Amino acid sequence: MLFIGNFKNNIPTQEYIDTITNYNYIDEVGLALPLVYISKYAKQLNDNGIKVGAQCVDLDEDFANRGEVNAQMLKDVGTQFVFLGHKFDKKLSLADYSRLRKKIISVVNAGMVAIVSVGETMEEYETGKTCAVIEKQIKEIFKGISEELSFENFIIAYEPKWAIGTGLCICVDELKSVIRNIKSMIEAYSKKSFRVLFGGSCNVHNIPKYASVDGIDGFAVSRACLEAKQFARILCGDRKNR
Repeated sequence: MLFIGNFKNNIPTQEYIDTITNYNYIDEVGLALPLVYISKYAKQLNDNGIKVGAQCVDLDEDFANRGEVNAQMLKDVGTQFVFLGHKFDKKLSLADYSRLRKKIISVVNAGMVAIVSVGETMEEYETGKTCAVIEKQIKEIFKGISEELSFENFIIAYEPKWAIGTGLCICVDELKSVIRNIKSMIEAYSKKSFRVLFGGSCNVHNIPKYASVDGIDGFAVSRACLEAKQFARILCGDRKNR
């Protein structure tokens, strides 16, 4: 399993980093930090087996814009993976998808892992459009770039927009169906197999239930990762080993 904590725009402290690196983890662990904190904590996290990630990246073609950060810059400060696709809560145009694909390739070419989010809004969920929406997203993601992606450098994260930061949780049976369909869609449009993470109000209570779902290869954890000891409980369960 792969567990990734996403700090979003919250500030990590040295105490947090010291606590989270005080355990040995059986599973693969990553922490996506705000850009300005990656260089500060990358070495300590990497030295303790925790991968370091970014939550966004810009393209080389954005060189004229002030303050933009491209994939090679992220790689140079110790970044190992990058989250992409968070704009899926909006209606993306073909130009948006084209830009997303360019970002995926820039991340992969820089030697990092691209983690791309897919998911539906509350309205789409309530009207039974979940699979149709996700299929469109997956189809556009792989268009013309699947040959450059591999199991090692690309991951899909199913993050229903209605469940992110809301406390609302998908039931296990629904999740089983969606993950099964996502895996089928990935194989249909990429002709390959990739890991699929789940993120959506994941916490210490529901992750053990979700972990039993076939096809889930890990979890993206946001709010529940902000308190170090709680995140360590998620990562360790009853396997804590100081």
